[in-house]
Amino acid sequence: MYKIIEVYFDLFYLLLVMGFSIRLLLERGKRPRVLAIMSFLLVIGDAFHLLPRIYGHLSAGGLESNRVYLSYGMMVTSFTMTIFYMIFYYYYKLSGGKTNRFRNLTLFLFFILRIIFLLLPANNWGGVSPYYMSILRNVPFLIMGILLITWIYKDKNLSYMKNISYLIAGSFFFYSLVIVFSEALPIFGAFMLPKTVCYILIVYHLYKIEVPEFENQELFKSAISALILSMILGVFYREFTKLFSYQAFTSLSLAHGHTLILGCLFSFILYLLYRIEDLNIEKIKKIYGIYIISLVYFISSFIVRGIYQITASSVKIYSDELLAGFAGIGHIILAVSLISILIKSCNNLQKNVAKQ
Repeated sequence: MYKIIEVYFDLFYLLLVMGFSIRLLLERGKRPRVLAIMSFLLVIGDAFHLLPRIYGHLSAGGLESNRVYLSYGMMVTSFTMTIFYMIFYYYYKLSGGKTNRFRNLTLFLFFILRIIFLLLPANNWGGVSPYYMSILRNVPFLIMGILLITWIYKDKNLSYMKNISYLIAGSFFFYSLVIVFSEALPIFGAFMLPKTVCYILIVYHLYKIEVPEFENQELFKSAISALILSMILGVFYREFTKLFSYQAFTSLSLAHGHTLILGCLFSFILYLLYRIEDLNIEKIKKIYGIYIISLVYFISSFIVRGIYQITASSVKIYSDELLAGFAGIGHIILAVSLISILIKSCNNLQKNVAKQ
């Protein structure tokens, strides 16, 4: 059960943060663009580590047959996460955070140490990395995190970012538990999930700082974001099936179309309705957010089922009832939120007509 939960969670995380990244690119200004780059780097780096895990959990060989890719994936993630926090420091500086030459040099020093430790041959990337190297290469990374947490927490000019410092602290705490204890007690590997939740919340909180208002234009930009995401999923479907020379039907083929219709087309129709009729968009703010989250989970279920159909090699690893149950959760929430949006929009339209 834990394996399939991890698979769903990992895909949900990758799609959601990718969506945030695309959406931020549509905003004007330097800070949103920097945040978009941060988010893209987070997704791409984690994808190198998480996609081999997803493949391992959904294939007959399991993680053991995938150790080489998992190791190299961890290497890529280690580099990208280090760069992620350097870009975050730059974002903090752009936001008016207190910086000086000493802080710049100190953070850069530990950044260089982290990169050097990651490049050491003793890491044995592609094989089994020694425990002492796992600890050593993460020491400068942890210090970088402590510095950023302290600076943000104590910065009175950016009190609204204090929650970000808590989330960064949480991510490093859970990550430390995994690094220190998972070698002897593999169950501690489960703390990667709350660590990832912290990253999702970091991106979300920063997103709300850059996009604080929910206006009609938000629906249009969401439609564009869904369009771009649907094209990415289409490319993934084509290349993944080509990689395995798979020509039969797979649920993976449905992810592109459903994202295009339920994400792009539906959001664009809502945008036209609320703009032409000049309706109060605040009425659907919360339910539209739920709709988007449920849509991401809904699309994730297609990808999970599709990858499983391709990689399981006719071996029944999970029951159809289990997969259908997880997918059904997304179907139900998506349907309820969609109907709620339609009802609220109709009521909104009727009130607007009555006023006229």
